[in-house]
Amino acid sequence: TTNVKVNGVTFSNINGTSATIEAIRFTCSDSFPCQNLYLEDIQLKQALGEPAEAFCWNASGRSSGSVCPSPCFDMPFISTFGTSARHSS
Repeated sequence: TTNVKVNGVTFSNINGTSATIEAIRFTCSDSFPCQNLYLEDIQLKQALGEPAEAFCWNASGRSSGSVCPSPCFDMPFISTFGTSARHSS
């Protein structure tokens, strides 16, 4: 996705399960980072009920309400390094 810029996308009121440990994955271009992503009221777990994780690469944004797994772009240095976050409830 080196030629696509993702900006201003909202993900809201999502509940469900993920087949993999990474329920949220933002893998964005080094040339065009994803910006202004917004997560609100999201509850995702692995299919077996285990806590899920989020992974971000060159993604930035914010969240509000209850978001699980914790959004990885709330962590520092995400514009340079890939980060992951796990939320255990």
